[in-house]
Amino acid sequence: MKMASVRSFAYIPPPIPFYYSLLIISCLASKFLHLALHWRSVSPVYFVVYLPTFFFQDALVIILGRALLRGFDGFVQQRCCISGCSITIVTWGASAIQIGFFLETGSQVEWGASSSFLRDPAAMKILFSGTKTVCMVGAILSVVSALATPYLHTIAGNVLQSACRVIIKSRGVLPPYTKSPSKCPNYRVLLLPTVILGLYLLCVRLIRPDVPYNHLSSTLPFSLSSAFQKPSEHCHPRQHPQYPFPQFISPDKWLAPSGYFPGWAPGRHSSSASTRPEWMPDDPPPGFERWFTDAQRQERYDIGGKGGRQRECMRKHELYDAMTDPAKISNLREPVHSRLKDFFDRGSVQIEHIVMLVLESARKDVFPMKEGSFLYDTIVNYHGDQGRQAIIDKLSRMTPTAQMVTREYATNSSGKRMTFGNDTIEWVDKIPLSMGGINVKGALTASSLTLKSLLSLHCGVMPLPVDMLEESLLEVYQPCLPHNLSLFNSKKTVEEQQSAYDELRPVQERPWKSVFIQSSTDDYDRQSDLIEQLGFDEKIVKETIEDPSATYYPPKTREINYFGYSEEEIDPYIKDLIFDAAENKTRLFLSHMTLTSHHPWNFPKTFERENYFDWWSHRDLNAFLNTVRYMDSWVGRVLGYLEEAGIADRSLVVVVGDHGQAFDEDDGLQGTFENSHISNFRIPLVFRHPHLPYIDIEANLTTGMSVLPTVLDLLIESASLNEADTKIAKSLIHEYQGQSLLRPFISRDQTGRRVWNLATINAGGSILAIMSADLPYRLVVPIINTSQDHRNQQSDNETGGEGSFEYRFTHTQADPNEQQALERWKFADLRQAVRDEYGDEAGEWIEEARRMVRWWIAEQMRIWNY
Repeated sequence: MKMASVRSFAYIPPPIPFYYSLLIISCLASKFLHLALHWRSVSPVYFVVYLPTFFFQDALVIILGRALLRGFDGFVQQRCCISGCSITIVTWGASAIQIGFFLETGSQVEWGASSSFLRDPAAMKILFSGTKTVCMVGAILSVVSALATPYLHTIAGNVLQSACRVIIKSRGVLPPYTKSPSKCPNYRVLLLPTVILGLYLLCVRLIRPDVPYNHLSSTLPFSLSSAFQKPSEHCHPRQHPQYPFPQFISPDKWLAPSGYFPGWAPGRHSSSASTRPEWMPDDPPPGFERWFTDAQRQERYDIGGKGGRQRECMRKHELYDAMTDPAKISNLREPVHSRLKDFFDRGSVQIEHIVMLVLESARKDVFPMKEGSFLYDTIVNYHGDQGRQAIIDKLSRMTPTAQMVTREYATNSSGKRMTFGNDTIEWVDKIPLSMGGINVKGALTASSLTLKSLLSLHCGVMPLPVDMLEESLLEVYQPCLPHNLSLFNSKKTVEEQQSAYDELRPVQERPWKSVFIQSSTDDYDRQSDLIEQLGFDEKIVKETIEDPSATYYPPKTREINYFGYSEEEIDPYIKDLIFDAAENKTRLFLSHMTLTSHHPWNFPKTFERENYFDWWSHRDLNAFLNTVRYMDSWVGRVLGYLEEAGIADRSLVVVVGDHGQAFDEDDGLQGTFENSHISNFRIPLVFRHPHLPYIDIEANLTTGMSVLPTVLDLLIESASLNEADTKIAKSLIHEYQGQSLLRPFISRDQTGRRVWNLATINAGGSILAIMSADLPYRLVVPIINTSQDHRNQQSDNETGGEGSFEYRFTHTQADPNEQQALERWKFADLRQAVRDEYGDEAGEWIEEARRMVRWWIAEQMRIWNY
């Protein structure tokens, strides 16, 4: 009896009907999720009217799947069945990933953008980061499919067979056969409603607008095809796009050269971009390819500097020229902030070393965590009145280092400002509150993709609006900070560099050493190429740590995520770099990218966990807050090493976020991938130096592009360079598009030109955000996935990407956390909605913003020679 009962539960469905059920269940499950995510974005009436047409592709899957999955009788059917099973497995896997991705992030996978992930083995780890959830979804789909076997297979077969009989009988193909008249189906009666229904659906489909309904109609496995498209291999025509606001760049608005300022003459045909400065060597060093002659550039490509397609497209190499850039607004002719100027004039500020700490997923509202933000209120309100005081005290102690560095102190439940003089924390700031450097408020990242953001921070350039780091295959159109420091070194003779280690030699004569360090891999998305491209002398990454020849091999901890280790693993390496620089009298530029605060927000087991919510609630956000607390402690540790080595008072420390991190609690979507929420873009930015006075800078919409010119300006104003290097720096600083934060930030110049902020949204080629510094408006624009194909010529009625993503408008002053965004599929519809809600000024602004986006995309393609 027991054996019989066991056998009764060991149900194994017939394979062919099971595969068919799995295909249909997987296809429809992903389709219903797709519709559920978008049904609110269109009119309910239109949604209902056009609903049947959304399933044309699904009907095709049902029919073709049943035709392929018939059985193994005969050679042809065997091949068809194998094909059908293969399609089923792919569809099942894609559906499980899509549903799992939704459960993890609240959004869906856009397969077109994921094509770059599929071609990058390291990037695939991200897609599989939610393996448990995906496996669970896959198992559920399999169980449901098994329960539907063989019913779906049988029903579909009967329906298709009946349909064939109707068609064949109506055409008089079948021979007559004898049956009782009462049991013989009246095929003419069945045919009429079928034809009427078909004509109705055809008419509805013909009148249905393409946008956004084509996107709503997409279904697996057809939507997967975009994930396997390869980038175009042909060379796109290069044109100088016309600046959309010619009234601001007419010759009467041009600026004449003055001193190191090269002037500003947009539209001028003669360019100074290739004019070699007197300080440039005959053979420009890496990073200064802009000043190559055509022969030098051709030689560099022939040696194998860049890929073959780039060489083939070298018909005319475009150059960036600050003098003719119509969008560049410089504040270098403004005076340095008076408080800073006083200290520079006294000669009390010396910058011997530069440390750049790039904090992963660093939202501004957690650096520091303090009252007054939407996130803070969300956490406090969760606990109600009973737990309010306890959670306020816990939050006020969460980021002590950030509070001391920014001078933005939290208050505890008693309303008292926090002090940390006697606390047992990693680091305590010992300098007066009136000192400390520049705290920038209003900073945004140039891209919510980490590597594009790193490029902007180190090179002062705007990223390409394409998926992933295509920039690593190209020539960066500006020299990066390590390139500039290497150029300073090259101007010193060998004897000068050797004698620089003498303590009696001035700091300005000592050589620079540039080092990049992170505890994660640099295999992801060609980061290894990027680090080389940025010009660093040395790098320490996950692969360095795991090398048996490494100083501190083997690693002492386990990997915390799919990228690598926590910062504990590179602690001794950072300490050595700092102490070696102090001992060897070299000038160190140390750029450090953190990892622990990256998804999935794991941290070392030795670090004590805090609960900011109940254990069953808000788990991802709670984990993130713990990694923020860990990273705050880590930043304090690095600052402590500078003090231990005795070089803190001669070190400029730049603390900046690569991008923010949105959560469900913000707007229902989690993560940065194709998520335009403002919390993914607001970042901390601090220039810390113990001998600089503390000042708050309100620089609305400044980006990482301002870091490099600000660092150069600091080196110049503090007299931290020798005479030759100072001349180079004064010349180079005018080449960068970002403004120096030592001087008043200009949001709109005297001609009326706006400072526009354009930011690419992870993965880079689907949507971008645009703002202007003078008005509190923000527009998110769908764009052509330019990693696949870019067309400069577009009609006046489109930006180029309508169909897959909605246009989104927010008023960041009235709605700072973007809780009431206006979203429309068509730009004209959004423009009208904005006018109705916010008036004509806002309506005119988004029209200007759209035109700026179109120009900017084409301009980026040109200056990157993409």
